[in-house]
Amino acid sequence: MRRVFVPVESLHGEAVLFSGGEAHYLRHVLRLTPGDRFSAVLSDGAERIATVSAIGEDRVAAELGPLLAENADPRLDVRLRPALVKGRKLDLVVQKCTELGVAQIGPILCDRSVARPDPEGAAHKLERWTRIAVEAARQCGRRSPPRLAPPVAYADALAEVRSLGGTGLILAPEVTVGVGPGRPILPTPVVEPISVLVGPEGGFTAEEIDEGVRAGLRPVGLGRRVLRAETAAIGVCALLMYELGELA
Repeated sequence: MRRVFVPVESLHGEAVLFSGGEAHYLRHVLRLTPGDRFSAVLSDGAERIATVSAIGEDRVAAELGPLLAENADPRLDVRLRPALVKGRKLDLVVQKCTELGVAQIGPILCDRSVARPDPEGAAHKLERWTRIAVEAARQCGRRSPPRLAPPVAYADALAEVRSLGGTGLILAPEVTVGVGPGRPILPTPVVEPISVLVGPEGGFTAEEIDEGVRAGLRPVGLGRRVLRAETAAIGVCALLMYELGELA
């Protein structure tokens, strides 16, 4: 069943009146007609069956029905801090890590970061990432997309991780021993939130790794092969979710 997120302003008791992008999606992408059903995800996380009652030029009305029991939202709080990279490579990271179950994604600016958008450019990127996360959450069955944060300086990201506590990881290029049987990426015990920092093209500098270790992060590696920044971010999140039982 197709899933649609319901903006707060679209909900009127047991009726929903979609406009803008949501109406366009229902009418022109899903091509729904009166009587068709879809899954409506409300702002409180509840997911209900909805039936289209009327379609106008730029409006779609629907009536809410029973609750749906399935919920694919992550059970644990995993926060990804990928370095800001060139082009639209982070678009793929946002999409795939939403599917994997990451709870929060917030890019960081590092010494080797090539991409350094101005405030207006950063705002546009955040808007695009948010749309991608919503679409990915809709596709994979999550009731809530991950929280997206604007890019921040590496030092600010470390300060936030330190204040949050929990479990922190940092991908270190000099750690060539990868994960595998008997070599988990997570320490024991695991304390939430679980934060993982991934470097830019060329990886973190030695100084940044040292700063991360002093902030309480555990250096980890993904083996002897050199991975692209976006591959490393997606790969480490997949490993984390496997070890945490989120793929079960």
